[in-house]
Amino acid sequence: MASQAVRLLLLVSALVGVKAAPPPGGCPAPCECRGSSVYCMWAGLTSVPTGIPPGTTILRLNNNQISNLPPNAFANLPNLRGLDLSRNKLTNVSAEVFKSLTNLEWLYLSNNEIQYIAPNAFLQQRHLKDLFLQANNLMEIPSGALQSLGSLTLLDLSENGIKNLTNAAFTGLVRLQTLYLSANCFSHIENGAFSSVANLEKLYINKGCLMSVPIKAFQNLKNLLTLELGVNDIRVLAEESFFGMGRLKRLRLSNNKIAQMSAAAFGGLKELRYLDLKANRLTELLDGTFRATPSLEELYLCMNNITEVKGTAFQNVPGLQMLKLDDNAIQTFPAATVASLSNLQSLDLSGNPLKCDCFLRPLRKWLDDASAELAMREQTTCTTPVEFLGARVDVIPPENFTCPGGDPPGYGLQDQVNPKAASTPTTRQMTSSTPRDVNPNWNSKFSHSADSSTELENLSGMQAEESKEIELGQELREEMKVQMDEMKGVLGSVLEKLSALEDTVAACAQPSRTVVLKGLRVEFDEVAEN
Repeated sequence: MASQAVRLLLLVSALVGVKAAPPPGGCPAPCECRGSSVYCMWAGLTSVPTGIPPGTTILRLNNNQISNLPPNAFANLPNLRGLDLSRNKLTNVSAEVFKSLTNLEWLYLSNNEIQYIAPNAFLQQRHLKDLFLQANNLMEIPSGALQSLGSLTLLDLSENGIKNLTNAAFTGLVRLQTLYLSANCFSHIENGAFSSVANLEKLYINKGCLMSVPIKAFQNLKNLLTLELGVNDIRVLAEESFFGMGRLKRLRLSNNKIAQMSAAAFGGLKELRYLDLKANRLTELLDGTFRATPSLEELYLCMNNITEVKGTAFQNVPGLQMLKLDDNAIQTFPAATVASLSNLQSLDLSGNPLKCDCFLRPLRKWLDDASAELAMREQTTCTTPVEFLGARVDVIPPENFTCPGGDPPGYGLQDQVNPKAASTPTTRQMTSSTPRDVNPNWNSKFSHSADSSTELENLSGMQAEESKEIELGQELREEMKVQMDEMKGVLGSVLEKLSALEDTVAACAQPSRTVVLKGLRVEFDEVAEN
């Protein structure tokens, strides 16, 4: 996470490093003018200042106290390409206010108190590409209010009070690619609500009070690449819940209440690469649950109530690289499941009550033979049998994973499931038995001895030593948590400043970079969440 945060910070620094040349001529007080850009931010303005140069292409009026825009407010600014009115006190958008701004390409109206948008408010903005209306008081999208915006590619309506989406809400937005609708508590989404935006690629409806996936509303989204439905009240994933989204690559369903999931819930998602189902109420993974997603690379199933993973749950997912099953109630991991994870690079089973017996032996052998890393290995420990309580799974040699009375008939065949077993030992094979951060006496503890009673005596004498190591591990985890909290604090501070950075970027006559900043905000949110 830290490396991603650093990368994002460097990118933000690069974005704000562009400077405009100082302009000739005067400038209306209290604004500052540079070239064709005029800055009037944080000036305590209650109205649009007069005397703005007619050649102005970028006008920043954000963070003021403007509550009303008269019809002629921008009448002498025909060359304006970018206008920022965010963080003011506007309550409505009339039909005449933007009439003369025929060359406008991006418009920020976010963080106001807008309750009403006139049907023809954007009639002349045929070149508008980005429209930000988030964090207002809109209760609905007026029919026809956006229909003339045929060039619009990004629309942000998040954090409003919109409850219903009609099938006419997005009429005319034929080029729309990104739509933000998060933090609106929808009570009804009509069938075909997105039929007018067939070219949509990214749709965000997080925190939307959705009780189910509006399958018929999504039917026409054949070009969708990203769909986020996190933090809703979805309880069931029916068969082919995402029918018609054949190009979908990223699907987020985290923090819902999903307890039932059809084995065909993801039918048709052959190009899906990222699936997030964490923090739901799943209790089991059925055979073939992900059979319809052969391109899946990252799968998040952590923080559910999963007690059982069926043997072929991940069958036909040959490209799976990351699997997170941490913080569930899993006791064992079937041999057939292990065999299906041929290309896995990272597996997280931490926080599960693992039963370290013969049924977990295939997983333990696989950890030696495969190229995958066991994430959070310090927290991937045994709960039974009692002699292994608290012991790390990757430390105990495979031959010590036994069942009382021996293996069930024919069960020894499971030891042959490792798809990547090599004739020569890997680095992990040569080091996993005596990791540097555990007691070196573990080797003798699990030595091949015919006298099992002697082994038990030796084991009991070492438990005190192991408990100290566990306590030390707990202290290290607490220290890591403090460091992670500090990092999240830094990320939160950066998020608060992104809006200010947007001011600088747009002021430098680089309006297309606002989309980059929007993407940065989404990435920062993901880093902070993870």
